[in-house]
This record gives sequence, structure tokens and C-alpha cells, in this order.
Amino acid sequence: MKEYEVEIIETLQKTITIEANSPEEAAMLVETGYKNEEYVLDADHFVDVDFRTIEDLPKISKSVLNNLNTFKEQSANKTSEKTKEQENSL
Repeated sequence: MKEYEVEIIETLQKTITIEANSPEEAAMLVETGYKNEEYVLDADHFVDVDFRTIEDLPKISKSVLNNLNTFKEQSANKTSEKTKEQENSL
């Protein structure tokens, strides 16, 4: 028998109503609140689940997924830095 890696991807969703001067500011405020654990999602916010067998993905897809994950991490770090800069300027 062969071993397979299967990803379980759950999607949680919650809508936050917030006052802001622009959609961008609203998103930034909610993102900051989320990172500060003001908004915590749990099983009550479940909307979807997906199962993906990693072994079945072509090798190029694995490479693309790894690059995408790296990009997401770098983007999250940059967003966090910008958020801190914006908070300091307020």
C-alpha cells in the first residue's frame, strides 16, 4: 500500500460591521483586530471544507503552491509592517 498526504482545508467566515473613512481603512481595522484576537472564529463560523490529495498534484503544482505560500507569508509580513506604521501615524 502507498501513503498519501491529504490536506483538509476548512473555511470559516464572519462579517464584522465597523465604522471607517474608507473600505481600505475598514479592512485594515478588522485585520488588526483579528490579529489582536478581538475577532476569533470557531466552529460556529464554519462554511466549507475541501479535501485535496497532495500526492495526486503534479510536481509543478506543488512548486507553485510552495511559491504561493511563500508569497502569502511575505505579503502578510509587509501588511503587518504597514499596519503598524499606519497605527503609529494616527
